[in-house]
Amino acid sequence: MFQNLNISGSSFDIEFKNVNLLANSRIAMEAAEFARVQGMFNQFHEAVFDSYFTKGKNIGDINIILELAENIGLNSNELCNALKGNKYNAILEQVKEEAINKGINAAPTFCIEGKDRIMGAQSIEIFRKTILKYRDFD
Repeated sequence: MFQNLNISGSSFDIEFKNVNLLANSRIAMEAAEFARVQGMFNQFHEAVFDSYFTKGKNIGDINIILELAENIGLNSNELCNALKGNKYNAILEQVKEEAINKGINAAPTFCIEGKDRIMGAQSIEIFRKTILKYRDFD
C-alpha cells in the first residue's frame, strides 16, 4: 500500500512512512472540529496528515494532537478542555449517523454525482473510470 502512496505522492514531494500503527483518529476528529470553529481547520488537517502519514506519529495520542494544535497557533489549553469535556462528540455522532443513513460505512468514501461511491483506499484508475462516466453529462 505505501509503495503506491509513495509513487502517487512523489510528484508532490510527499514521502509516506510505512505506518505500523492504526491510530484511533477520534481525538484528531474532535480536535478538527475545534480547529474548524477557530477558522483553522485546513491548517490542522494538514498538520495531522503530515504527522501521521509522513512522520508516523500516533494521532490517537492527545499529547501529539495538542502539540500539533499549538504548533499551528491554536490554544492547546482550550483544546484540551474541549476534548476532556467531549465538547464536539455530539457533532461527530451526528455526522456518523448521517453517514450510516446514507449507507456509508468506510473512510474515506467519495460520493460522485450522488450516484456512485468509491469506498476506502482505491487506485487512481478506479477514480478515473468512475469520474469519466459523468464527463459528457452537463
